[in-house]
Amino acid sequence: MVSVWNLLGRRDNKYKARIKILVHEVGIDKFRNDVAAEWQRIKDGALKLPDAEIARIRAFFAPPAFETLDSADRGFEVKRFEDRAFSRWVTTSVSAHAQPGYAIVTLSLKPT
Repeated sequence: MVSVWNLLGRRDNKYKARIKILVHEVGIDKFRNDVAAEWQRIKDGALKLPDAEIARIRAFFAPPAFETLDSADRGFEVKRFEDRAFSRWVTTSVSAHAQPGYAIVTLSLKPT
């Protein structure tokens, strides 16, 4: 992705020298196709890591040991039903997690 930006991106204006500006200018489909073509060109090149090194690195990123939880929590649903403000907050700030029974909370720390 960065190499495609490096080839096509702007350097004359630091405010427009961003990937999002390039995607806007050339379109998402062209950018996606260019990135895929670049990947096909370099994927088996000099930067390819041996499988043993990939396995060694992957060991550092093992997933945590999740508890087995029910996908729905009755107390949580009751609280959402009883408290309208909490329910609105959940709607805008909580997303499903890949692991059943868990959720992802997004908090903004920007001043209001």
